[in-house]
Amino acid sequence: MEVNDAMAAALAAPTPDEGIMQLLTKAGEFLEAEKVCVFEEQPDGTVKNTYEWCAQGVESELEMLKNVEMSVIERWLYYFETKGEFYINSLSSEVSIDSPEFQILDIQGIKSLMAAPLRSDNKLVGFMGVDNPQ
Repeated sequence: MEVNDAMAAALAAPTPDEGIMQLLTKAGEFLEAEKVCVFEEQPDGTVKNTYEWCAQGVESELEMLKNVEMSVIERWLYYFETKGEFYINSLSSEVSIDSPEFQILDIQGIKSLMAAPLRSDNKLVGFMGVDNPQ
């Protein structure tokens, strides 16, 4: 079972950081994604890409995504609160081309994505995103 394998690999890792990377790797491979990322809220009101797994041949965007304004993902935050998860099946048909959301996704080559909130004590502390899953 994929979930059990991912959890076992994460728990067996020597450090928490390595465990998180094991989970991202397993998720990325299972979903046949180009990238799996963890973003964490920062005290200055931005989100920061703190962990990233990339499929072979996919360029890292970790440095570019260090200070993303919350306003860019405002729509996502609404879905996190009302539905739990968030999907974009087709960037070009579901997101306004003039929006900052479109711009930040398009520059990375993202055509579809799925995202889920990360919570601590029922408070949103970040999210996990999966880029171009199959």
